[in-house]
Amino acid sequence: MNNQLTPIIDKVEKGSNTVFEEVFNKIKNFIVETGLKPGDKIPTETALASMLCVSRSALREALKSLQKIGILDSKQKEGMVIREFNFDPIIENLEYGLMINNHKLIELMDLRIKLEISFLEEAIQRSTFEQLQRLQKITEIMEQKVKKGESIILDDSKFHQELFSNVDNELLQMLISVFWKVFLLMIEKSNVDWDPIPSDTVNVHKKILKLFVLQETESCRKCLIEHYSLKQRLLDSL
Repeated sequence: MNNQLTPIIDKVEKGSNTVFEEVFNKIKNFIVETGLKPGDKIPTETALASMLCVSRSALREALKSLQKIGILDSKQKEGMVIREFNFDPIIENLEYGLMINNHKLIELMDLRIKLEISFLEEAIQRSTFEQLQRLQKITEIMEQKVKKGESIILDDSKFHQELFSNVDNELLQMLISVFWKVFLLMIEKSNVDWDPIPSDTVNVHKKILKLFVLQETESCRKCLIEHYSLKQRLLDSL
């Protein structure tokens, strides 16, 4: 290898963050400049190290980091490929942060409420008969479970995620999903009575669905806000 590269390689072997970042960015730039798309394979480690003029040890660490943040994926018998864009790494970190910071969970809930309220009109406009059937089925299951004294928290989650399932915004779907994942974990570790009157919860969901079906956006929005206010008070008690 060219002697001019020796100082760089030495720095990498000593764990230089600056060099690591340089290699990391070189790989990202290579992906962009060569026009690689999701599903495309990247060159082998040997070939890529030679093309970028970096050591294989530094390259390997950078590739691992790119896997962790969801840019690359390792496929058996194929090697490294470009991964379809996704929010998984962001969501994983967000879930952890929320689990150790109740205030941030409350902020997420506030954000989620505002987003759902804002997207409600679109959700109503894009609703389908099949979706309404699924929502109806969820409320029926909730009602049956309440009669048996069973928890309906998971069904509550399914209802809200289904309510916005036809909205053309992937980030909204993911934020709602993250909220419920963390919310359910919080329920497991807390002593708060999250649903003091389950029958009331069922009735609220039935009312929300009725207004949703009738496309009465403003009334449905008010009903959602009323429903969320209880959850907000419960979170405030943490």
